[in-house]
Amino acid sequence: MVDAPKDYSSFRYFAQGVYALAGDQARVLHELLLRRFDTGLGRYVLPDEFELPPVEIARLLRQAMGHTDFHRFNVNLTAAQFKDEEMAAALCDVASAPDGPVELNVEVTDVVSAPLMRHISALYRASGIKIYIDDVGSDNSYELVRTRLAYVDGVKFAMQNLRRNNDDGALRERISFWRQVAEDNHLQFILEGAETEADIAMAREFGVRFVQGYYFGKPEILSKSGERKA
Repeated sequence: MVDAPKDYSSFRYFAQGVYALAGDQARVLHELLLRRFDTGLGRYVLPDEFELPPVEIARLLRQAMGHTDFHRFNVNLTAAQFKDEEMAAALCDVASAPDGPVELNVEVTDVVSAPLMRHISALYRASGIKIYIDDVGSDNSYELVRTRLAYVDGVKFAMQNLRRNNDDGALRERISFWRQVAEDNHLQFILEGAETEADIAMAREFGVRFVQGYYFGKPEILSKSGERKA
């Protein structure tokens, strides 16, 4: 007996902005984050499942485009999704469509092997999709990702993953290290977890260009009304 297809109609993308520190701190990207509507609670919650099939990810991405005029997105993929050529094809189709987003990037937390990273990244890059490794310095050590850096376009350092077990000095040292790794490898660097004026000042001190975090706002449902204009 064939299982009935799962119903993903309760899923939706929320967004948290990535901002440039220069000038008026304009938004440069929406990071899209999966949420599921819980009818019992009457609100959106973190889903138990993140590995939606390619057709659903593409559908939700197009749905998100309909709820915002700002069409520059980062989409999160698990390692299993990232190495799936069907997923690459689905996202490349969206990116290459005449009505596709202005910019589309993928973020991966669990990196795949270097040969596989090289193969899959070539598929994405052919359609102009950039690849970021998320959670460097915490979930992803330099030893783990160093052989993959040639096949990606950026790294994201998540301060929120390290605050509990690292004092200010250790945190600053790690940020400085990864900021330099990004520069040495000609990669974009995004500092996540910015929550205070002190975090913003530290980012400026290290020459960080792009930041993300609760300082600017929590993930929220996309809406054209009240958007902070870039």
